[in-house]
Amino acid sequence: MAEFNTKISNEVTTCLSEINASFTAELGRINTELNNKLTAEIEIFKARNTGYTTEAQKILGRLNNIEEACHNDFGSIRSLVESITFRFMSINVVIKDLQNKINQHYAVVQRPDFDQQSVSNESEANSTNESETNS
Repeated sequence: MAEFNTKISNEVTTCLSEINASFTAELGRINTELNNKLTAEIEIFKARNTGYTTEAQKILGRLNNIEEACHNDFGSIRSLVESITFRFMSINVVIKDLQNKINQHYAVVQRPDFDQQSVSNESEANSTNESETNS
């Protein structure tokens, strides 16, 4: 019976060793396959990420160009507004000067001691006297 127990024990040990070796080999193969697949996926991800990064940098570059162009346009607009404002101020000065001259003219014409009829009569009298003197 001891022989029988040893024989069974040896067969069980051999069977367990074969199962263990088979299991270990299968786990190693699965592990290698998964590592290869993961490595491939990581490389694909890196390539996509690089593409996205490059695209994002292009977009940021375009946005910076747009921002700079807008800044330059606003600077031009500001200069134009300042120029127009200066011109309007100059025109305003001329208009005020003309208004002052018109007001002075009407102030003279509307003075109580200014008699337009007298001026007309004097002018006619002078013309008549000159014609009589010339005749």
